Amino acid sequence: MIRETVGNIITAKESILVFRGRKEQIFSGSVGKQVRDLLVDPVMIQSIQEAAEEAKLPFYLFEAKNGNWLAAVFARDTETLRAALEAICRLAHNRSLAIPGYLGKDWDETFSVILEVFRDYRSDVTIYYTKENAERLRGEYRNQEQVVADRDAGGFYLLRPWHGFPAMTNTLDIVHWFGAAFGYGAEPEDASNQEDACVLLQKDAVVDACKALVDSLDPAALQEQKSWLEEQVAVLTPSCTDEIPDGILNILDAVEELAGLFGKDLKAEPEKELGEHTEEVTEWCPHCETEVTLQWDIARDGYKAFCPYCGNRLMLCAYCPRVEQCDYDEDTDTCYYNREKQED
Repeated sequence: MIRETVGNIITAKESILVFRGRKEQIFSGSVGKQVRDLLVDPVMIQSIQEAAEEAKLPFYLFEAKNGNWLAAVFARDTETLRAALEAICRLAHNRSLAIPGYLGKDWDETFSVILEVFRDYRSDVTIYYTKENAERLRGEYRNQEQVVADRDAGGFYLLRPWHGFPAMTNTLDIVHWFGAAFGYGAEPEDASNQEDACVLLQKDAVVDACKALVDSLDPAALQEQKSWLEEQVAVLTPSCTDEIPDGILNILDAVEELAGLFGKDLKAEPEKELGEHTEEVTEWCPHCETEVTLQWDIARDGYKAFCPYCGNRLMLCAYCPRVEQCDYDEDTDTCYYNREKQED
């Protein structure tokens, strides 16, 4: 059974304490230094270091001065870590193990390996986090943008797997897990603060889901649909007592306000389509020095105008209603309407 908690791994009661080190310096890292200073007999340090350097396996198992066992893992990549933990799992014979949180650089990947290796282990495997690392894990959950709202189920769920929780796990289950594992729920003396932390996690899940919703909205499409709905409501109101259309308009107003909280303006007027039409324009051709009058077809994308006398290309930007949103392609000598450019 794998459980996670906040605590000092150096004072853990488990039979085997696992920590990360290097063959050339077995007691490297913060946990390794504490192991050397508090759990190892000083006269044994040199011999332990020499034995570690000669070790053929990706870990070295040795005895602590209190009679428990210490396992230094030499893992520079995920596969080496997996091999080391699998070997420790076999040698431990179901003795209880203590593992420090954030054992590897990529904790998500390391934690996945721990889950795989010790899934069917018959004794306790306890992962000890410092308070700082527990907050770090909590922050990583809160900062991830992978929460989705499921309207049918009426809640918020994980879009992708996270920390052993499968996709579509209800975020409330994760909130409760944080409370049970790290005391962010309501129990001990500072219960009010812990309840606040629990509620904060729920709020963050709601905010993440709302932000994802707002990011997916198209202002022009929303306003177009809202305008259509307002027209229908105006027609229905005299003879219809159903308040649903008005209620929907109120909801859309609320959505616009919600988007404003995230800095997105959904109140932008939908862009008016400029249909194709023909205008008669008069322009001076510098090539043949002739004033020409011609019919100019204003098309949606791309136009060319030419002098009927000499064939010179005429630039009609002065007449173009889209000149502020125009891109000119030199290769094809053609103007193109660019929707992304905003009119001044």
